[in-house]
Amino acid sequence: MCKHQMSIIDFARRGQSIYIVLQGYDAQSDKPFAGEVRILGNNIYGDMIHPNKSLLSESCRQFIKDTILIKLQNQEI
Repeated sequence: MCKHQMSIIDFARRGQSIYIVLQGYDAQSDKPFAGEVRILGNNIYGDMIHPNKSLLSESCRQFIKDTILIKLQNQEI
């Protein structure tokens, strides 16, 4: 069974926000994805992870959020 994958391509800090460009693979829908999210505090925003706007599966959206928060906590971003 395949697993979700995500790579951070680039990120930039602007004021209190962090903009992240990422790409990956949604294992549930069997499709690649690419896009951008914005972080403000511990909140992650963007159409890519919005439940009503995203084409990604719910489990992939959660995987993206969890992975980004872990990278923030580990100061990798």
